[in-house]
Amino acid sequence: MNTFSSLNYYQRVQNSINYIESKLDSDLNIEHVAGQAYMSLPSLYRLFYAMTGTTVKTYIRKRRFSKAANELKEGNTTILQVAIKYGFRSHEAFTRAFKKEAGFTPQQFRIKNNQFYFEKANIMDKFFQIQDEELLKKYPEIRVMKELEPLSVASYCYVGRDPEINAWSVMNKWLKKTGLIQKIRGMRFFGFNNPSPTEEGQQEYGYEVWATIDDKTRIEDPAIQQKKLPAGLYAICHFEGNPENLPFTWMRMSEWIQESAYTYGEHQWLEEHLDFNEDMNNFCSFDLYLPIKPKTEARDAS
Repeated sequence: MNTFSSLNYYQRVQNSINYIESKLDSDLNIEHVAGQAYMSLPSLYRLFYAMTGTTVKTYIRKRRFSKAANELKEGNTTILQVAIKYGFRSHEAFTRAFKKEAGFTPQQFRIKNNQFYFEKANIMDKFFQIQDEELLKKYPEIRVMKELEPLSVASYCYVGRDPEINAWSVMNKWLKKTGLIQKIRGMRFFGFNNPSPTEEGQQEYGYEVWATIDDKTRIEDPAIQQKKLPAGLYAICHFEGNPENLPFTWMRMSEWIQESAYTYGEHQWLEEHLDFNEDMNNFCSFDLYLPIKPKTEARDAS
């Protein structure tokens, strides 16, 4: 397995952040940033915003000004030297931009000892628990998340042949019809069998898809339901390739849980769809969410 193919999308976004941090004082090509995350540019824009709450370009701008502010405070370089280091061609251009961002000019910042700081994002610390080192060595592709926060979602379920393709097709048409497709930045997309096939080779079964929406969105289409995904604890593992091989990754996670401090939770199993085209097909990149709970809770419940 290639190293990149085992990274979940949280790790991929963190890769892009680490790359940005190494290039704050030099030219930054956004496509190269996406390359560090092993995803398309549209997917990077969407997932970066979902994880950090800010756009890629806004993050870069704020981090550059934060670094510049720190150097201004140290006072070892001139304002012009700081300006040129962070991509400005003149003292005046830097001064205008810095004042717009921080609320005061670089000179005022130095004289009045003002504060401006925008912290580096650390996705892994924010979303993942510290794990057992030995288990992580054996199953490096599986991580335990901190509790996934509740999510409001638009839901559609298709039962029949090729349910994944048909379900996503309907969801895509609804997003376009409502104009929500224009607000795709930060949206997340999940799916799961509902109902699952009961025998090997069964061609007709169900697949339910979810698109995250804000709490203010009102759904008027009778085919689309509004649901709330409750908070829950999950183990997460990335899958990439032929969807027919998905069961092998789920089996790997089932092996992991037997050796872990967790047992199966009662909340929803999920597949998060990551990289896809504008018609919402060609899905071949997933993060699998296995619902879990500490084994101590299971013993206490019994």
